[in-house]
Amino acid sequence: MAMIRLFVSEWRQLWHDGHDDPARSDAARLRHKMWRKEIGVAVIAIGAAVMFVEVAKGFKL
Repeated sequence: MAMIRLFVSEWRQLWHDGHDDPARSDAARLRHKMWRKEIGVAVIAIGAAVMFVEVAKGFKL
């Protein structure tokens, strides 16, 4: 749960930094960083789901 809370707090901060002041010089970089972070979490979630499916197949008798 701590990792999820950390991700959510970082995502919120990136979102606010990238969207509150679009004229800011690094706003586009922050928005791209946010997208990369979201894609990374999706890949990790898919990997975890595959791992749990494989473990469940191993327990099948």
